[in-house]
Amino acid sequence: MYFTSFATVNWIDVFVREIYCDELVNSLRYCIKEKGMLLYAWSIMPSYVHLIFNIAGF
Repeated sequence: MYFTSFATVNWIDVFVREIYCDELVNSLRYCIKEKGMLLYAWSIMPSYVHLIFNIAGF
């Protein structure tokens, strides 16, 4: 299981716009469906994201 966190450059509030959050969620859905990602928890904040996930089979 992995915990990862990433932030935008200079902590700019990118994820306050719905279109950017939707794009991130669509990318996570793709990884779940096509890459075998097991997503246990996630949090999208204005300038950073937290994920707790694993890869199927590990």
